[in-house]
Amino acid sequence: MQSVVDHPQGLSAQWLSEALHAAGHPFTVSDVRFERVGTGQMGTTYRLDLSYEGVEGPPTLIAKLAGEDEGMRSMVAPGYAAEVSFYSKLAPGLNIRTPRCWYGAITDDHTRFTLLLDDMFPTKPGIQAEGCTVEQAAALVRTYHAISASGRRTGSRARRGRRRDKLTRALSRSTSAKEESSQEMDR
Repeated sequence: MQSVVDHPQGLSAQWLSEALHAAGHPFTVSDVRFERVGTGQMGTTYRLDLSYEGVEGPPTLIAKLAGEDEGMRSMVAPGYAAEVSFYSKLAPGLNIRTPRCWYGAITDDHTRFTLLLDDMFPTKPGIQAEGCTVEQAAALVRTYHAISASGRRTGSRARRGRRRDKLTRALSRSTSAKEESSQEMDR
């Protein structure tokens, strides 16, 4: 089974059981309730509350689906393909904190996908328009270093090193600017 669902109503107990079994997990879902989470600019995200028959699985999962706008899907299809590939293939081999992927599938044209991921509650997704704190930027640089160190990134070592150095310099400037601003406010 490599099926995807378009709408949360397709995330039935039967479909979820089949998807989890296809991915090698021994869980049979007996009941599912869902609620939309996040703003869903390019895709839609739902928190699934699950009950099981027999072997207990995770009580909640996050389901990520393609966006509701059919026209937008073809424009963001490469992003969908990258996300499914990241969670289902790359993330398990990285030494960084990512949600476990319980199931991932995408259509051949990359316009529809389904990911079932660990629910990382109470963590919250970042909002790009709001920027981030220096601590969050530092965590990003550490994550970038971990991904680079995994040896799975494409490109030459020299190019990766230049990108890493550029990120480190940007973080340093951001930290300095924040400290200067804080000192001015103290005066």
